[in-house]
Amino acid sequence: MRFFFDENMPIKMLKALQVFGVDCVHLIKFYKGHGIPDEDWMPVVGAKGWVVVTLDRRIYRDSAQHALARLHGLRSIVLTRSWFKLRQHEKAGYFLVHHDAIVERTRDLKPGDAVRLNTQGIFSPIPPP
Repeated sequence: MRFFFDENMPIKMLKALQVFGVDCVHLIKFYKGHGIPDEDWMPVVGAKGWVVVTLDRRIYRDSAQHALARLHGLRSIVLTRSWFKLRQHEKAGYFLVHHDAIVERTRDLKPGDAVRLNTQGIFSPIPPP
């Protein structure tokens, strides 16, 4: 399973995860630049079947963004506010601690579904806006 980290996620976190064998790609590295609109990367990521990992709650709070994510069949993990206060290496550590549960839970996601994940490893569904 490949994880796609959007621009809201720190690149250093991704590099740490890759050292431990997590299959992941970052938007900035994949597109070789910053500021790629969601409308550009969502169709590609959805078509590839990658799982989006983001801190950007707007994707599922804004009805137009939510509709776009569903249209392109994104399966997403939206990290909760508890992740914001963590340093990059701490974020990587928490992701690794919960990696097996994350993989298991995201296998159950249908295209267009999203869940929240807190630092304790607890998932909760994200209802439509």
